[in-house]
Amino acid sequence: MPQVFNSFFNSVEGNEGDLCKYPVRLDTYGCGCQHNCGYCYARSLLAFRGMWNAQSPAKASPSEIRKVVARKLRPGQVVRLGGMTDCFQPMERSAKVTYRTIQMLNARRVHYLIVTKNDLVATDPYLEVMDRDLAHVQVSITTTDADLSRRVEPGAPVPEQRIAAAERLQAEGFDVALRLSPYIPEFVGMGKLDVPMLNAVKCD
Repeated sequence: MPQVFNSFFNSVEGNEGDLCKYPVRLDTYGCGCQHNCGYCYARSLLAFRGMWNAQSPAKASPSEIRKVVARKLRPGQVVRLGGMTDCFQPMERSAKVTYRTIQMLNARRVHYLIVTKNDLVATDPYLEVMDRDLAHVQVSITTTDADLSRRVEPGAPVPEQRIAAAERLQAEGFDVALRLSPYIPEFVGMGKLDVPMLNAVKCD
């Protein structure tokens, strides 16, 4: 049973908040991420302190999220879902903390920026719950090489699945972007990033 993650709501300052237009971040999961990417900055920050559990991350309490949404978020504001961990990591399929959070944000009319490398975001339950006027989705890839992705992003869907997710979101009328992030020079050369493939993605 995953532990409850209490430290889940944070103000965002500096370049991240200023350039990306969101002042606060809400993590539905913490202290670990099942994608367990080798380049992850959160993993590097937390693992040496014994606070990283990729097999069973902690989860935020929906009742605490409800208090934050009611008391600290105002209609029209933008909040990023996930920052230290992916809010659509595999355990979301059963825990559904992100799903319930989206419902609360919809009711409060708060915009939510989702950055994920999981195609779960484009499955029917989430297409039905996300509000097209409030949801802003960025699907992240680092490479188009599936073998490389499996090695460095062992718990995440391969890039082809993520691209398909972005295209489905686009077709369903959502505000969606394909995000090349993090940018890792070694992943770009030697055929590890297929630029013509990216140019052909059906995503505005």
